Amino acid sequence: MPIEAYILVKLRAAPLENITERFKKFEEIVECSMVTGEIDIIIKAVVKETKDLFELVKKIRDVPEVLSTMTSIVISKCK
Repeated sequence: MPIEAYILVKLRAAPLENITERFKKFEEIVECSMVTGEIDIIIKAVVKETKDLFELVKKIRDVPEVLSTMTSIVISKCK
């Protein structure tokens, strides 16, 4: 069964368009939204296993403009 997760991304000051274009290349990312508040981007990802999620987060953190990430795995859906 696939694993869904949300990855909250905080960025250094940089043009968001460049970063979102980079994230489009990751096939595990099914949604990428720029948001207001303390977090800059919310990513929805779908992976096969937790090790795949770990690898995806490592790739996201390797992007120079990424300051930090916080990941939450979906355990149940309300709707």
